[in-house]
Amino acid sequence: MKKTMIAALATLVVAGSGAFTASYAQPANAPGAAQQDARHERDHSRGPMRLSAEDRSALLDARLAGFKAGLKLTPEQEKAWPALETAMRDIAKERGERMAKWREAREERGKKDRPDLIERLRNGATMMEERAKTMKTIADAAAPLYESLDTAQKRRFNVMAREMMNRHGGPRLGGPERGMHDRG
Repeated sequence: MKKTMIAALATLVVAGSGAFTASYAQPANAPGAAQQDARHERDHSRGPMRLSAEDRSALLDARLAGFKAGLKLTPEQEKAWPALETAMRDIAKERGERMAKWREAREERGKKDRPDLIERLRNGATMMEERAKTMKTIADAAAPLYESLDTAQKRRFNVMAREMMNRHGGPRLGGPERGMHDRG
């Protein structure tokens, strides 16, 4: 159970880190920032709004604070929190940088042909390697904190991690309330 929940938290960070991405992806004065700001004002009936780096940073701060508050850590347990928080922030920063590079590559490619199957397979393998590294980083950072939690705190940890995964881009849990692709 313990390993499952640490893996779930790691998956949460990997899968949902788009919402966690800190303010490193694109500075406000970067080229294209005005266009990005204009996208925030568009009609969102055609799809989700792309959050600004500042928005993502604020959401990361709020989610981390909520997660920590929900655990009701003791002063002794508080000592293990910074490792997890730092890992989550670092991963969000790395993901923001990766997404910025991906967007640049997509714009450079423009109307050229889509990468062939072999290139897509290699890209997919690289992304899986990065996700595996991220999951291990989160598991290593979360383990000391998780080990220090009592039964009630572990239950809350599990529920909050699962809820964050369901709401913020992580894997969907099957069941009558939530289908495999339910984003609601």
